[in-house]
Amino acid sequence: MAFRFRLEKVLQYRRRLLEEQTREVAAANRAVEAIDQRLADLAEQVQQQLTTETAGPNPSLSVAHLMNRRQWLDHLERRRETVRQERATAQDALAEARKKLNAAWRDLEVLEQLKKKQRQAWAQRQEKREQQALDEQGQIRAHRNDGEKVS
Repeated sequence: MAFRFRLEKVLQYRRRLLEEQTREVAAANRAVEAIDQRLADLAEQVQQQLTTETAGPNPSLSVAHLMNRRQWLDHLERRRETVRQERATAQDALAEARKKLNAAWRDLEVLEQLKKKQRQAWAQRQEKREQQALDEQGQIRAHRNDGEKVS
């Protein structure tokens, strides 16, 4: 008779849940990285605008051109702020996904420990049964040998 863990289906479900949570953490991580890249791109655009603005005196720049550049910089700053807010939201989602992943690990670990303990208890019971069977066979042989000696 082989060992059978009664909660095997639950254990399999917990493993699938852990895999799903792992994928969710990876997706949330990729989302944060993508937002970080967008922030870096925006920072680079702002820096380029500021660099070209301070490159030196340029008499050909009109007031309208300077105002357009300032409006563009303001637009970039508003976009950066929006992306920063998106990043904060993505960070919160990542933290939540990590919490769920940790909970899934704990749940799986509890079931695996239970399975291990039950397997050990089953093995001990099997060993005890085998020992009892051997003892019984030994008693039968001893009884037969005693019967043969008497005759």
